[in-house]
Amino acid sequence: MTSLVKASRKHGAKSEESRQPQGLSVEEIFGNIFVIDFAGHDTTANTLAFAMFLLATEPIVQEWVAGGGVNQAITAEDDWEYDRLFGKLVRCRAVLVSQ
Repeated sequence: MTSLVKASRKHGAKSEESRQPQGLSVEEIFGNIFVIDFAGHDTTANTLAFAMFLLATEPIVQEWVAGGGVNQAITAEDDWEYDRLFGKLVRCRAVLVSQ
């Protein structure tokens, strides 16, 4: 975001060789922000969908993740606190990182 704003400050300046405005216009900045935001959601959704597909087709990996990760990290009394559980779910993270 900072680099987009810095680039917009140059928009009024003209290059000495071409006399064309340099930098980004407001419309270009909004367009870039939209693309960055949309791309972030799209890639996250695709990664999760692909991970679910791979887990569904590989029962051995499902058992590996459940046996050494989920079943040990989460008990019936857990309140599912993200900060506490994230560090314990090593095998779940391994599945996502390996993709």
